[in-house]
Amino acid sequence: IIIIIIIIIIIIIIIIIIIISPASENSISIVCLLPVFLALQERFHRFFDLNKDGRATKKEVTNYLMKYDPTVSKSLVEEFIASRDLNKNGMIDFIPEYILAVSQPEINSMKAREWFTLEDANNDNIITKDDIEKIGLRMGMSDEEIRDSMSYYALGDENGDGKITWSEYKILQGL
Repeated sequence: IIIIIIIIIIIIIIIIIIIISPASENSISIVCLLPVFLALQERFHRFFDLNKDGRATKKEVTNYLMKYDPTVSKSLVEEFIASRDLNKNGMIDFIPEYILAVSQPEINSMKAREWFTLEDANNDNIITKDDIEKIGLRMGMSDEEIRDSMSYYALGDENGDGKITWSEYKILQGL
């Protein structure tokens, strides 16, 4: 049933794109949409939805967040879910909640602080290459993915000390 729902949603999205896109862009939009959708789905299954049922349960979200911080609190897990759970079913559904969260991220100071805290693997109020590497290894990221993450954070290291402070992180997030 979930697969049928996903297929129907994909078809609806394609129809909407066809309707709102100029005729010359229709084929490009449709061709680009499916690989993006599949990549998002693979990422969702890889990091959150390990049983691939289309939903990230509280347990699955806890497991994901524990890769950032093995001592993650129950309240942080609940806040993380609640801030993304549009239909209030206590889970993060792949469609539409996860897709919306990654395609239209609402970056505000509160969410940025949430991620900064999670990415600060040793809770010393700075993010270092070691923090990023620890998290990447816990998540099963490839060496290349870890290097890409490190490169991203290096962009925010304004004073070049190899550490991202909360102030630098906010700038990196556009706040």
